[in-house]
Amino acid sequence: MKKLKFLGIGSAFNPVLDNTSAFFTYNENFYLIDCGESVFRKIWNLKEMLDSKEIFILITHFHCDHVGSLGSLVSYLYLKKGKIPYIIHPTKKIISYLEMVGVEKKFYKYRNKLPEISKVKNREIEVKHVNDMTCYGYEIIFPDETVYYSGDAVEIPEEIFQKYFSGEITEIYQDTCSYIDKNPTHGNIFYLEKIFPSDKRNRVYCMHLDNDFRDTIEKKGFGKIEYID
Repeated sequence: MKKLKFLGIGSAFNPVLDNTSAFFTYNENFYLIDCGESVFRKIWNLKEMLDSKEIFILITHFHCDHVGSLGSLVSYLYLKKGKIPYIIHPTKKIISYLEMVGVEKKFYKYRNKLPEISKVKNREIEVKHVNDMTCYGYEIIFPDETVYYSGDAVEIPEEIFQKYFSGEITEIYQDTCSYIDKNPTHGNIFYLEKIFPSDKRNRVYCMHLDNDFRDTIEKKGFGKIEYID
């Protein structure tokens, strides 16, 4: 059963499917992974978020389709809802970014990992995306299972692959495009077909799609993601 829900599953240049962003609730807390340009419009009145005790926002990297409305969301939560979210990123570069888009430090709490008050933990893994920016995938560690969220990534790290096959990781959410690029910055469906045998595909979910090829994804045995429209 999928642990994550989605606000969008599109890539940067596929606005039809909205920006890829996932969320879940646990112990009355709300967790969001990435906050691209289309996210604030879809989340500003989401009951799960507004009714939550704490809000944790994990960021994989700084491309616009992953942080484009983060400033609006953080400012809205503080100024209109009286909530101070936690912003999670492995480096303090996120503070500089928020400062540039006019978000005061008092509007949020920065942490490099999910804090002690969260029963869900995270572990970052640097992944291959573009040469001029570091991108992180995350192990999302629930008390009873662990799932992996790739961010934008050409490949699945070997350690994640091994953990999935051993059962330590139960679900993989992977950046997947429909074609093979000569200079790849994203994963693709042919790569996934090559590394996952048919009986191991149903818990590998494809996201960050360059077009809507979900029927093909499903026919090949991989997990199909629906999202809030």
